Amino acid sequence: MTEQYAELRSRLVVGRKSDGRGVYDEAAKKELIVACLKQGVGGTHGDGAGVDTNLLRAWIAAYQR
Repeated sequence: MTEQYAELRSRLVVGRKSDGRGVYDEAAKKELIVACLKQGVGGTHGDGAGVDTNLLRAWIAAYQR
């Protein structure tokens, strides 16, 4: 999954807000969420894609609602 994360990382962050927070590509974000759910990692491997684990868990929770 590391190779997939490397490719995903290049597409995920599309910009930065004035306060430094990232702006994320929605399609790449959804792809990361689905990949984590398929692997059963639940956000614990967000660092591989360059995303904070807590942020990824929040994305997964919102996706599941």
